[in-house]
Amino acid sequence: NIDSVISFILSLQKESGDIPWHLDGKTDPWDLVETIMGLNIGKKFDASYRAFEWLKNIQNEDGSWYSSYINGKPEDRTCETHMAAYISVGLFHTWLMNKDTAFLKIMWPTMEKGMKYAISLQAATGEIYWAKSPEGKVDPMSLLAGSSSIFMSLKCALAIAGILGKRKSSWETAFNKLGTSIREN
Repeated sequence: NIDSVISFILSLQKESGDIPWHLDGKTDPWDLVETIMGLNIGKKFDASYRAFEWLKNIQNEDGSWYSSYINGKPEDRTCETHMAAYISVGLFHTWLMNKDTAFLKIMWPTMEKGMKYAISLQAATGEIYWAKSPEGKVDPMSLLAGSSSIFMSLKCALAIAGILGKRKSSWETAFNKLGTSIREN
């Protein structure tokens, strides 16, 4: 039942807004966004906003997040592109659930930086490389699952840009190139 799932999620949420996988578990940005959407289904927007704020507060300067955290401290310092982009999916879901445009405006700079990071690892042929290592080396591998996640993230980011009356032609270009790569590569 939805109420028991929502109660469980709320029991895991820390004062900071962080929501680990399980008690004393790790948190990763992609799964946290999925958890936020669960909170939205239960109409627990205060808790989902706290989780978004946690993401905003720990975002790296380049727009990425580390792959995982334990108690708010980086555990794996790999920076994955799909994790940087996926915040837009959660933000768009939140907006669809409550139409809070003011919150989108607050989170715009965070989402924009995440999208910039993801797109910065796009190859000329359209695919987006998986990650940068803790040493800053780009892993020239592209996974279909990660690329599909980024494709949906770009679609949601463009929808948010439209809601806010902004134009992001670089996102449109990246979206089209990635779509072609997913279909043809």
